[in-house]
Amino acid sequence: MLFFPNIYEEIDFAHLNFLDKELFNDVQRRKSKEVDMAVETKLKGEDSLILIHLEQQAQYEDDFNERMFLYFSRLLEENPGTRILPIALFSYDDQNKQEPTTYEMTLPFRKRQIIPT
Repeated sequence: MLFFPNIYEEIDFAHLNFLDKELFNDVQRRKSKEVDMAVETKLKGEDSLILIHLEQQAQYEDDFNERMFLYFSRLLEENPGTRILPIALFSYDDQNKQEPTTYEMTLPFRKRQIIPT
């Protein structure tokens, strides 16, 4: 309620299902990654499910926005038709580092915003 009061007001807390950590293989980097937390819930007055993806970030990471985009796309692939709310909580205190709020992919002939993070 403290950080997201508008979201808090909309969530039906009678229905909370904390999911096992989703594990994704990053073939390109030869690593496996897992989301910090995924919660299946409903919005008040609705029957359809939503998925809240919570990622806690303790240090600056150059490609964090790309990782959030990849998690979002893989969660959507695993849960087709489910609305996903990604939330990042930053706990490091480095005034010189500002996390991007979008993930963009640039080609020489076109710049395209992919998705907000």
